[in-house]
Amino acid sequence: MATHAQWLIEHLRATLAFGYELPARYLDIVGEPLTASAVAAAVAQACFGDAGLVYDVTARLTTPGMHDGIAALIGASPGYLPLPGESLVRFIESRGRGVIVIDDAQAFSPDVLATLAEMADSGRAPRDGTTASTVPTQQCIFLAFARLAVPSPRALVQRAGRDAAWPIDDRPPANFRDILEHVASECDPAHFPASVISRFEGIDAGFAWERYCELLTRNELDTPMFAEPRDVAMPTAPPQPRTRNVLQDVDAIPIVPDDREPYDAFISYSWSRTEDGASWLRDELRRLGLRVFFDKDELTLAGVADDQVKTVLIQKLRAIVSRSRAWVVFAAALAPYAHDSTITDAQALTRGIAMDVNDVIVEWNWQAFEMRYMGSRLVVGGAAAYVVGGDGNWDPSFGTRPIEDRQDMLTHVLQYLEQRGIVP
Repeated sequence: MATHAQWLIEHLRATLAFGYELPARYLDIVGEPLTASAVAAAVAQACFGDAGLVYDVTARLTTPGMHDGIAALIGASPGYLPLPGESLVRFIESRGRGVIVIDDAQAFSPDVLATLAEMADSGRAPRDGTTASTVPTQQCIFLAFARLAVPSPRALVQRAGRDAAWPIDDRPPANFRDILEHVASECDPAHFPASVISRFEGIDAGFAWERYCELLTRNELDTPMFAEPRDVAMPTAPPQPRTRNVLQDVDAIPIVPDDREPYDAFISYSWSRTEDGASWLRDELRRLGLRVFFDKDELTLAGVADDQVKTVLIQKLRAIVSRSRAWVVFAAALAPYAHDSTITDAQALTRGIAMDVNDVIVEWNWQAFEMRYMGSRLVVGGAAAYVVGGDGNWDPSFGTRPIEDRQDMLTHVLQYLEQRGIVP
């Protein structure tokens, strides 16, 4: 008799070969992780002729830095820092096919298994953290394996209300599968609600059935089929919140009046990501005779005590931003706030560890702080420029203008400044 792993490989190969039920999807309870036993690679070889066409979700989610499981799989939401390495959606987009496997599915956020179920059921995967753009998954095989404690054959027979054990057969009968689905839902209702199980078209129960037949042959009817799992995969821990330059109360910092001549343009940028383009724009605008604010040139902190640096910066930036005539923002990337168990979220917001951006708590971000005090500003993204109003909403009157090179960027900036009455 072929092992269930051998049956699974042949079944999936036939499924893909004849175009049935694509994308293929498979959910089961196992006694041991199957990635290490090369099941996924064997499926990829049998179905696609390439054992390397495997995306290991468990490996992805246990890699340092993958604290947001959904972002690790589909990409960070627009405006948020991307996670390192290759996301699942990028893998699907670049290969067009492959085996997507997760071991110890019960160890990760329930949203992870639900996301994989939705991809498998719908035949589409959201790209870059948004449902506005998707990639097809029709040539993918989704394998999800969880390790849960499963009772003895006798206990399962009793739960099924049977007078006798199921007879040994190649495949599990329907009511055996039903019982295993009930066991999974009772043991782990967060991961195995009906909505997830149905998207995978049920729990196959093949590996549990193989174990059942083995115990029945040995007359070990009271031996648990699967024990409580040990050495379960550990999701990566979230980063600790940044507590540098903590304030006691951001809102209590007094406003410092600034009676200097307003800047024609305030340039907001990231030192690590967009300084090169921002400094080039500064030079070009100054060459045209405009008064430009650029923090590295204008902000002086000489003589300021270390514990007062953040306070002074908040005072100066708030005054300068508010009085500037126009603002150019090089698109900011936000980082989700890693909640600190020692303080409440409200305290983190008050003390300047985190901030609220569109009702989402993120790490303190100087660009987000600056934008609070801006009016209608020009946002320079990677490939386009557009205007956002003082209310934070996109301004359709300016449109979205493509940026092919730096000269395009300068042209769009000058057009925006002209709309605000600023002409070199």
